[in-house]
Amino acid sequence: MKPMVLCISRLAIEEQDIPRDATGLYPFDLSNVDQEDYHFINRKVVDNKDEDTYDHLIGCILPQILPYIAITDGNGKYLSYSRNGTETRLHGSRSIGIGGHVDIYDCYNDEDNYWHNIESTLLTACRRELEEEILWHDYDDYLAVNFNKLIVDTSNSVGKVHVGLFTTLVYPNAKPQEELHDPQWLTIDELKANIDQYENWSKIVIKEL
Repeated sequence: MKPMVLCISRLAIEEQDIPRDATGLYPFDLSNVDQEDYHFINRKVVDNKDEDTYDHLIGCILPQILPYIAITDGNGKYLSYSRNGTETRLHGSRSIGIGGHVDIYDCYNDEDNYWHNIESTLLTACRRELEEEILWHDYDDYLAVNFNKLIVDTSNSVGKVHVGLFTTLVYPNAKPQEELHDPQWLTIDELKANIDQYENWSKIVIKEL
């Protein structure tokens, strides 16, 4: 069975003036979210694609919250790649986001002590994803990851059960791994010129760059 994944109450999102039917990139303050508004839930439940099921309704009320990090070289270019990972619904689309689900094991440190702080849990998940996908080992910059925007996309069944915590990370030495196909460093103008090639979350972000 897959690990339980981190979800957030839709009401907690709405409390920060993000409408329930929103689509876009919105300011978001993690410190204003009560820790009790987060929940670890079986991914099979909250990831259900069938909109006629109770499971899908649960996923809409408690969407999965994922880090979504755009990698920049610090000189105006962003890392772009073609998706071909575990999320088959996104195969063939390009992306500028590194990240993934926050699972319950991200709550534990090396001594297996439970972290009650969600921000620490999110940062642990970020480090795991960045190590796996671009071989990021610059731990001195670990806490520099600053999430202050939320990607919301209620235009499709995938977006309705996910939200993305967005930030950028300057890392020109990124080494894209096997799951990141056809990696390219592209300017904002180049990204916008071919925006139709990108998954929805990336389209939302590119429009705001």
